[in-house]
Amino acid sequence: MKSLLRSPHLVDKYGIILLLGLTWIYILLRAAFTPVIHDEAETFYIYIQSGNFLPPDAYPDANNHLLNSLLTFGFYKLFGSALFVLRLPNLIAALFYFFFIYRLSLLFKSRINKWAFVLSMTFIHFVIEFFAYSRGYGISMAFLTGSVYYLMRFLQHPRFRFQALAALCIALAASANLTLLNSYILVHVLILFGLFIHYKTISRRAFWLTLVFQIALWLPVLYFLTKYSLMLRSAGALYYGSTEGFLKVSVGSLSDVLFRPAPQILMYAMTVVFVAAVVVFVFLFFRKYFFSRENFSSFVFPLMLGGNIVMTILLCKLFKVNYPEDRAALYFVLLLAGTVSVIADSAPVIRKRIRLLLFTPFMLIAIQFFMSLSLNFSSYTPEYRIPQSFYKYLS
Repeated sequence: MKSLLRSPHLVDKYGIILLLGLTWIYILLRAAFTPVIHDEAETFYIYIQSGNFLPPDAYPDANNHLLNSLLTFGFYKLFGSALFVLRLPNLIAALFYFFFIYRLSLLFKSRINKWAFVLSMTFIHFVIEFFAYSRGYGISMAFLTGSVYYLMRFLQHPRFRFQALAALCIALAASANLTLLNSYILVHVLILFGLFIHYKTISRRAFWLTLVFQIALWLPVLYFLTKYSLMLRSAGALYYGSTEGFLKVSVGSLSDVLFRPAPQILMYAMTVVFVAAVVVFVFLFFRKYFFSRENFSSFVFPLMLGGNIVMTILLCKLFKVNYPEDRAALYFVLLLAGTVSVIADSAPVIRKRIRLLLFTPFMLIAIQFFMSLSLNFSSYTPEYRIPQSFYKYLS
């Protein structure tokens, strides 16, 4: 025991595993005891019970998160219609989410940044909640995190399995949540970028095998998801969000659900931290920090975040595609957490106290996490929650 306490690495390892394990138990209890939410009921009666969830025959609505519907239908057929059973796909996805958080934490040099990353990715109650609901958001966040992890590993060590797993994970994430279509494109672009960066260090066979695999997987999935998105749009089913501005719709709505006591404070904090992260990123870029092979992977989170923001704004400006709001924009929070953590870990020239200030938004979000701890309360669309009096009346 004494030797364990003397090893910071082992303390971090078992401390992080304990934290993630306890959080998963909390999710398990929420899945068992939290009352059904209206979107879950809609998903079940329209798509799961009927078994008609595959396009183009399924009823066109953004509620149909394809991978979630497929997995939930399978559990429904195997184990019945109990609410806990319908939530099992997301509960299992939480294990993947925590596994990838742990694996990503091992890539950080600083213990402080490692713990800041883990806490920032874990203590977001609005994210954690979705692993206890029969919706696609939890599954998508798990596989988005996995895709980023394997992409970073591929840029460090250009092995076929890393890019294959990155591509598989982002395909699963986008099929569970269509708002990750931009992320799907970005992951494949970065894989191709990494392939050419490492052109001289990998065999020609591995190069062409990777390139063919990317094209063979990327284009068919992109075609299917894009076609499905256009079908939903033509049916008026992509109704969530609006075109009133990225800051107001996406950042503002996220602030409302992530820090209910004072959402404006969180919105300003996230904006300031994002700008600061951009400044530090540019500084590191011109210092050629990212140009060395061992640091290639450090720009994955920043480019995923920046690329998503740029693509989201362009889609709205050019094609009038709505800016995503609250739950549909959750991936921005995870990408911001990863970006801040990587920037802090990559900038030793910045004082430790200043680096910790970058995590201010996530300190506020963590406060909301502990304020929201409950087994029967849902912060998901509170205006549509079924009151406890309704259940008492039925009983």
